[in-house]
Amino acid sequence: MRRNQIPDTNQKQVQHTIPNTEQPNQFRLDKRIKQFREERGYSVNKLANRAGVSQSYLRDIELGGKNPTIDFIALICDALGITLKEFFDDDYEPRTWSDPLIDYARRLTPEQQSALSAFLESMRSE
Repeated sequence: MRRNQIPDTNQKQVQHTIPNTEQPNQFRLDKRIKQFREERGYSVNKLANRAGVSQSYLRDIELGGKNPTIDFIALICDALGITLKEFFDDDYEPRTWSDPLIDYARRLTPEQQSALSAFLESMRSE
């Protein structure tokens, strides 16, 4: 509103807050991040450092106070060694082992994965 403008009392005020009520099939980003973090035994500080994000912002997200962007979730997924698909997949089953080569290959683009697959196949046939 400009300095000399008279407020319009007939306009409705719009609230931009999201209620903290949980729907039966509602996907909760905060709970999902915490689930993956705890599965790996990471503290909030360790995950924030690995992802290169603010510890306080990550904590606010886990407490349901903030909504992360998809870019933020991508950073978290990279730090957790999972893909965005795995993050959003309700049927995801955590791995009980870790293989750095597989973790690296999962983060490649489809084209890079195809090239890697062709390379590995050529090695096998030699």
